[in-house]
Amino acid sequence: MQDIFGYIYIFFRKRKALFVALMLAFVVLSAFLSSQLAFEEDISKMMPGNDEGQLATGIIENSGILDQMIFSVSLADTTLEAEPDLLINYTTRLISTIKNNVPDSSIAQLNYFYDAEAQIDIYNFIYENLAVFLQESDYRLLEERMDKARLLPMLETELSLLSSPAGMLSRDFILKDPLSLTSLPLERLKSLRVDDNIDLFNNYYFTKDRKNLLFFLKSAYPSSETFENSRLIEQVDNAIAINNKAFSREIDTHYYGGVAVAVSNAQRIKKDIQISLGLALIVILAGLSFFFRRKRYMILVLLPPLMGGMAAMAIIYLLYDRISAISLGVGSVLLGITIDYSLHIFSHYRHSLSVQNTIKEVWLPLLISCITSASAFLSLKMVDAPAINDLGVFAALSVFFAAIIALVLIPQALDRWPEKKYERTKNYYRFFNVFTTYDAHKNKILIGLVILLSLLFLFFAPGTSFKTELDDMNYLNPELAAARDQINSITGLSN
Repeated sequence: MQDIFGYIYIFFRKRKALFVALMLAFVVLSAFLSSQLAFEEDISKMMPGNDEGQLATGIIENSGILDQMIFSVSLADTTLEAEPDLLINYTTRLISTIKNNVPDSSIAQLNYFYDAEAQIDIYNFIYENLAVFLQESDYRLLEERMDKARLLPMLETELSLLSSPAGMLSRDFILKDPLSLTSLPLERLKSLRVDDNIDLFNNYYFTKDRKNLLFFLKSAYPSSETFENSRLIEQVDNAIAINNKAFSREIDTHYYGGVAVAVSNAQRIKKDIQISLGLALIVILAGLSFFFRRKRYMILVLLPPLMGGMAAMAIIYLLYDRISAISLGVGSVLLGITIDYSLHIFSHYRHSLSVQNTIKEVWLPLLISCITSASAFLSLKMVDAPAINDLGVFAALSVFFAAIIALVLIPQALDRWPEKKYERTKNYYRFFNVFTTYDAHKNKILIGLVILLSLLFLFFAPGTSFKTELDDMNYLNPELAAARDQINSITGLSN
């Protein structure tokens, strides 16, 4: 292995143009492939990937529950008297604005008005599958209704009803089901109502105090399709803003649901990745500015980690074509790990001022460090969670490529821009040497302090608890949190 890296250095030392061309080709190819990688921002990817976890995820996704959003429309001043007509007027215009601003392909269903036809569909469905919905007690009741003493009066009542004007509305139901068996399962469905606080006013869904109007929107995309749903949420927010400007009265519109929560999570994940990587770069660059006075060295140190991460994403695209965005949150950690490879090479070079000697000294410990770190990350493949699996593969590949690139790229750069001897005697270099050359193992007080702290941490460690609810991993921005609390308070829904 030593001969390989030494041979690579000697070979490209005489062929700089070829080396630069290959590096550029590597960067361009990696950048192109990684740009094709699809990112999944689905928080459910943290759930177990075993049979039970997949079954639970499949039930949730296929039920369509997560694709629903519930809207609440109310007066901004809750102390005022109820004005249901004003809320109906506002909602009607809001629905019209949503339909005009949001493409039809983005909305699967918009339920804001009591639909009698939907109730008929439910009736027909139960009637056609009546044997499935009937219970043992229903058969006893059927036996009682078949008794002549009860059957004849029932049929006479229905005949009288059919002869009256009201019979026009109930004719089909009576002829299909003269014994009213379908009404038995329908009556039991009333027990499934979430809360008795919701009823109808002019065929709109209101709370009983008429201060809150509710309607529902179902996205045409699964909650996991956060890119499309983020556009839907943005368009809905714009529609609400447009509608608010058209009304002189202040009216609040809140919405909550799986789609909104998923979009909020995706936006938070992106923001956290940007912030963590940005802060890591700032801190690293600030530290390197004391260690290196040449700006090109600071850039050179960062190239292997960045190129390694890009190469890892390119390989993942070729293998899987998609990756959980959650796994990229480890990027700042990887940056801190992989930048050490570059620093090891620079530190040894400062002592020897010989590129070839540096390669001989660092290749083995650097590769051992790389292999142990990559192996540790690959062990995450044993976890039954797709997002954690993606994290392990991405981290292992990033570490591996960063180490190889550091051993190949940095020696060529040092050969092109060698460090001068006098730079080793600068004050900032001696300042760092005070810490790096200190023999901590000879300080008994420091050793005792470490042992004492270890025992203290060991004592408190068992008290650490872990969150077991998936909902606790969701991020809710202040607006969504307020909407959840407000909707829960008027519907009786639990968190």
